[in-house]
Amino acid sequence: MYKLEFKQVEHANSVYPYLLVYLLEENQSMEDIELFPFLRIFVEADNKLYFEIYPATQPVYLTEAHWEGILLKAREFLKALLANDNRNHNR
Repeated sequence: MYKLEFKQVEHANSVYPYLLVYLLEENQSMEDIELFPFLRIFVEADNKLYFEIYPATQPVYLTEAHWEGILLKAREFLKALLANDNRNHNR
């Protein structure tokens, strides 16, 4: 069985931070091995979610639960970004 891991990344060339998504075996952790993300979740200036799927050397198999987890996390991420952006603009 595989699990999803999310890592938030700040980047100088991005309007907002973005999320990298990794697929790990149940017994792996982010610190154990060098991992490559298969997906980037980001928000553009139009305040919409975007998903960039990275090419992989091996197929990436996701269950329905994985997809639901990705979408749930992405929506939470968007909500937090926009709430923080609104707080910063209201100062």
